[in-house]
Amino acid sequence: MRRPSVLSIALLGAVASTGTTLEARAQDGSDDGRETAAEWHFSETRKGFCVQLLLDPAKLRDLPSGMRLLPAEGFKDLHPVLQRVISTQPEFKSWSPSSLCFYYLTRVTHGSKTIGQQEDPAKAPVLGIWTVAGDAGASGPGNVVLDFRSNDGDLREAAGDAGLDADKLDSRVGPVLSEDGTPRPNERRYEIKFGKTLLVWDGRGGEDTTRTPPPASWHWRAPGENRRWVAGDLTLKAANSVPMVGSLRVEGKDAMARALQASPIRYVGPSYEGGEGDLRLH
Repeated sequence: MRRPSVLSIALLGAVASTGTTLEARAQDGSDDGRETAAEWHFSETRKGFCVQLLLDPAKLRDLPSGMRLLPAEGFKDLHPVLQRVISTQPEFKSWSPSSLCFYYLTRVTHGSKTIGQQEDPAKAPVLGIWTVAGDAGASGPGNVVLDFRSNDGDLREAAGDAGLDADKLDSRVGPVLSEDGTPRPNERRYEIKFGKTLLVWDGRGGEDTTRTPPPASWHWRAPGENRRWVAGDLTLKAANSVPMVGSLRVEGKDAMARALQASPIRYVGPSYEGGEGDLRLH
């Protein structure tokens, strides 16, 4: 796949811990003057959640030309969970905020084309987006995409139409089994293969459910084809917002696995469930 060198990451060592979502502004920009866009509408969204973490900028290399990473200290959209980390552990103030977000969808409309609606829910569309806080020059500070993936070939093709390369992810959702092999009540396991990294979330929804929460928005930029930046604007109008109670396990020895394992925190949640949403790539 033709992907910018932003994903060439050297990460060493490991520090363990717990992660959510970043919000930042992004503006469109193009080095070749090309105007392309993709607009997707999500119907009957099943679930959306993010892992919040910190990345060591000293161990990230080969970033896109003109981009610099931003430290957690002073980042205006820093999540309160990460703010508490750097307040109690100032050695992480220079690390960069990062989010790894997953969106489990039912039906996606892209122009006149409908994606999804499979009888087997295991084949329903899933999006995975990994971002880090950075400054991409004229666009100013915000979230920059390190990796963009989907299990659905049509969604990957639609992203490519907007100039954004998308790799494949694999996801499986099922029960959490007890030692005797019986399912634990109300608990679910999310297994997500993101490149060579495997994330396993075991847990359930918390009790403090918010009905019809305010729309949640995420804005980011991604290095696209022909040295062009692609802006992404994603909004979820969820039916419910639910805390996530459980544990996250990260397996693998590649750069991404080491990045997640080295973070002093990996906080998961909240979960946005039901409702609808929109994603625009431009």
